[in-house]
Amino acid sequence: MIDRLQKGLLSFAGIVVLAIMGVTVVDVIGRYVLNRPLAGSFEITQLLLVLVIFAGLPAVCAAGSHIRVDVLLHMMSKGVRRFVERASAAMIVATLVYLAILTWEKAGEVVAIGDVTPFLHIPIGPFAYFISASCGLAAIAFTARMLRELRRVAVPADRSPS
Repeated sequence: MIDRLQKGLLSFAGIVVLAIMGVTVVDVIGRYVLNRPLAGSFEITQLLLVLVIFAGLPAVCAAGSHIRVDVLLHMMSKGVRRFVERASAAMIVATLVYLAILTWEKAGEVVAIGDVTPFLHIPIGPFAYFISASCGLAAIAFTARMLRELRRVAVPADRSPS
């Protein structure tokens, strides 16, 4: 199920990137050829970037493709390295859960006051809820990945169950 969700979110992100390209092309042609830029193109692009970034977050967490600084890991013993990696993973999950909760609360406030973009008056609430849901999905995806790795370590390849 996580794999299907991951593929769906990545496909959605790809479509949104195409939309950003479309908005940019229309804006540039309008600005420099027709002397009429696309009204609100900056706002549209900003909101679409939110969708691209946060649609990709669960996929990045599921694949373990996040940025890691492992300069010192090679100097640590195997046990210490495993502890550091697990502690790091736990902190990532805790941070994602915290962000999901915090942004969900903020999204509620944004919807309650009716916050919109300045020029096109696009409601911001749905985007804030999307950020929250994405952080929650990323926490679930990262936890699932962490549990798979723990099971893989617990059952060595030469002693796998039949």
